Amino acid sequence: MGAVGFNTLEAAEDLQAAGVGETQAKAIVATVHRAMTEGMATKEHVSAEVAGAEGRLSAELAATRGHFDARLAATRGHFDAELAATRGHFDTELAVTRGHFDTTLAETNGRFRTELAGVEGRLDSRIAALRADMLKTAIGIVVTNVTVTVALLKLIP
Repeated sequence: MGAVGFNTLEAAEDLQAAGVGETQAKAIVATVHRAMTEGMATKEHVSAEVAGAEGRLSAELAATRGHFDARLAATRGHFDAELAATRGHFDTELAVTRGHFDTTLAETNGRFRTELAGVEGRLDSRIAALRADMLKTAIGIVVTNVTVTVALLKLIP
């Protein structure tokens, strides 16, 4: 037990000096000393209690940390699964959209080529018609020139 600021010998002597018998004085001092020291915590007891509390707190903190680590891992796993599902969904949507785009582009390209071929055909027909008209006009000019030349030659004696 730790030191208590109570001198039992001095207290017994004080009681005897006050007229209390030696046996009674010793009994009174022993009773008072017991009452003062029973249930009194010693440094060792307090240190042991603190060490026990620290151990319990450390164990509780480790358990709490383990619980949070497990929940974090579960949340991370859930998040990773959701992210993978979302990526898969977007990849599928992107592939479908790309397919639609490619189909639309091919259809548009086909319509463009068909329309271009029609325009080329109409241009070729117009060019051929213009060539024929130009040829007729050129022949007409030549015939007219020959006729005029022949008529002029007949006029000359």
